[in-house]
Amino acid sequence: MKLIFTQLLVFLAMWTNAQNKNFNEQEKTVCTFRLGEDKIILKEKSDTSSFRENADRVKFYKTRLLAVIENKGRTTSKLLDSSLYITEEYHKTMLPCILVDSAQKLVYVFSNSKSLDLSYGMDGFVYQSNLGFDSLKKEMIFTGFNAGWSSFFGGSFRGNPELWHYSAAGGFVILSKRKADNKWLSDVVGDINPQLVERQYDSHKNILFATLPNMDSMKFY
Repeated sequence: MKLIFTQLLVFLAMWTNAQNKNFNEQEKTVCTFRLGEDKIILKEKSDTSSFRENADRVKFYKTRLLAVIENKGRTTSKLLDSSLYITEEYHKTMLPCILVDSAQKLVYVFSNSKSLDLSYGMDGFVYQSNLGFDSLKKEMIFTGFNAGWSSFFGGSFRGNPELWHYSAAGGFVILSKRKADNKWLSDVVGDINPQLVERQYDSHKNILFATLPNMDSMKFY
């Protein structure tokens, strides 16, 4: 009996190790920037064993979004979210963007995520924190809507950011503005050729340091 029990334990250990090996976590650095003496590294860590798909069968993998803070040899990690669904296939158009408002001492991070539906619905989330990432609030801008693509912040009005993004549902430019806690207003600015959105994307800053509104915007020419 003791021999059988020992063999069972060995089998369970081997099975657990096999499970761990099947868990394929991929890490990617989104961007790096500085806040005073702190070096901030925004990272994504994806679990390729868990995913959602859109109507084109593109896989969006469950992803953790983290802010890694380095200061004088010390490294700390702050978890922004543990259940985003992100794909490498649309890597550039799904890249999270950041706003730093030094006057209000606030940082905002926007990320797009595949929603639960099997069509093209997406969820747009913003994470608000102080400059040290010691406090965190998660807010939803939209849900189940094919938007949030090629996003960038355009400015900040009294600590409330302006986010520009593209909606593939109809080919529209959307401007989303934060009005108060958990309150965002999104307006369709106009229709646009998606190739124009792609061409101008690199001209917009992925990390915007702004204390004023209307510092950047989507161009229609």
